Amino acid sequence: MTGTLDPGTNSAPAGATITVQNLALTAGATLACPWTTNALGQVTCDSVTVTGTLTAEGPGFFDLGRTDQAPIPVPFTFTAATYGATDGSFNGWKAVGTGLPPEKKVATVVEAAGGSVTVTILYSGTLLLLQ
Repeated sequence: MTGTLDPGTNSAPAGATITVQNLALTAGATLACPWTTNALGQVTCDSVTVTGTLTAEGPGFFDLGRTDQAPIPVPFTFTAATYGATDGSFNGWKAVGTGLPPEKKVATVVEAAGGSVTVTILYSGTLLLLQ
């Protein structure tokens, strides 16, 4: 897959899932992950279910579709995909469309384990402890 994969359709609310047998995400690909919170405060986002192998062929992007009027809360965690098997690495994947101002530096931590691709967005920077 090249370009953008958007599991949602026809401006449906966040939480749509697309199911595919195998999926290879090329370097530079974008996975659209618009999200909302439900009545219990749980994050619901668009996601992909891969019944076979999910392959990450190089760094890409998770697009959260937010604006500066409605930025994501930080820290922020969501499940972008589930899979039967995985190949490749999500190293270097970045969150875009966070709505956060450019001076707010964030780190994108992606864990592909146990059949799920979990993305956590944290503030990044240097911490100094002085005594």
